Amino acid sequence: MKPRPHLPAPRHILAVFAGGMAGAAARYGILVGYPNTPGEFPRTTFMENIAGAFVLGLLLTLVLRGWRWRFEPRPLLATGMLGAFTTFSTFAVEIADLIDDGYLGISIAYAVASLVAGLLAALLGIRLGQMAPRRVAV
Repeated sequence: MKPRPHLPAPRHILAVFAGGMAGAAARYGILVGYPNTPGEFPRTTFMENIAGAFVLGLLLTLVLRGWRWRFEPRPLLATGMLGAFTTFSTFAVEIADLIDDGYLGISIAYAVASLVAGLLAALLGIRLGQMAPRRVAV
C-alpha cells in the first residue's frame, strides 16, 4: 500500500496564499516603478531575484539555527512571499525574448550574471544567518 502524501495544514495554505499576494504585489509594484527596457539587461527582475535569494538564504538559516517566530515563517515568507517575489519563469522568458530580438550577448550575460549573483547572494544570506545568535525569539 502506498503511503498517503502529507497534506499541509489549512493555516499553512492560507499563509502561502497571503505571502504570495504580498510578494507578487511587491514584485509588480517594483516592476511598474522601474520597468525593464526591451533589448536591455532586465535589471529590475535581476535585482528582485538576487534580493530574494539573499533573503531566502538568511531566513532559512535563521530557521535552522532555532530562531522561533510567533508563526511558522516558511509557508508565509519563504514559499509564499519570496516564491512570488522572485520568478524563474520571467527570467526564462526574458532570456528567450532577448534571443528572439537578436540580443544574444545580453541574454547570455543576464543568464550567467543571474546564476552567479544569485548563488553569491544566497551564500551571503547564509553566512550572515550563521553569524546570528542561536534560538532567538522573534
